Amino acid sequence: MELTRKDIKMTQGLAILTMVSLHLFCRLGTDVYGTPLLWLNSTTPAVYILGWLSEICIPLYSICSGYAHYKLGGGRVVD
Repeated sequence: MELTRKDIKMTQGLAILTMVSLHLFCRLGTDVYGTPLLWLNSTTPAVYILGWLSEICIPLYSICSGYAHYKLGGGRVVD
């Protein structure tokens, strides 16, 4: 499957959005921003799960960057 430049840019945008989500919502206890509506227990808001799942941002961006370097190198693997 060949990925286009548009596909890569969309995936990088998703990685950036998940990074923002991670830094905004992955907080517990008194560090929580605002007043969350749903709580899992007394210290964990439900939005924490969204922030925790957003840790995919680093591998996602790394894969996109690695694929771009691979394509710019003409598809050859450098030893």
